Amino acid sequence: LWIQLHVDAETLQQASLWDLLDPVHDAGMRIASVRVVSVNLGTELIEKLAVVASETAGRTAIISSPGAQVLEALGDWLQVFATYQARLLIEPRSARETRQLYKVLRELIGGVLGISQVQENFPSTEHFLRVLTPYLQLTRNVQVSNYGEEGAARILTPGTYNNPLLLHTLVSRG
Repeated sequence: LWIQLHVDAETLQQASLWDLLDPVHDAGMRIASVRVVSVNLGTELIEKLAVVASETAGRTAIISSPGAQVLEALGDWLQVFATYQARLLIEPRSARETRQLYKVLRELIGGVLGISQVQENFPSTEHFLRVLTPYLQLTRNVQVSNYGEEGAARILTPGTYNNPLLLHTLVSRG
């Protein structure tokens, strides 16, 4: 079983590497990525995130809700993640943030940086696809969900989101 480990910046700062990873490994699960919500990620915390990511099966870290300081620091962060041979994905919250992120990422070469997108940040599948498809070459993670009138719904059943359309579009575009 592969999972995404969600941690907040405070937990990341205070917990040891093994406090974070051992319980997951002991339960027989593999970590695809480590996701942290950006609050104020300084250089020291970014390096710790890179170390944690490098010790997981997926070797990937995701920073959600990036601020302006994230875009300014990506060049430095690229070097940190390249050193630990891990990948860093940035998860924008809107179409505007996605455009800004893409402008920065296309200037940085190396394959270490990419984009993660969360379907729930957008009101419909069609809106999500309009934001997602222009940036597919840099998108490395897509978080999919679905809701019906009574709460959570099956992923492949049309509900709030039309995931069959989303998956068909993603597969057809490679």
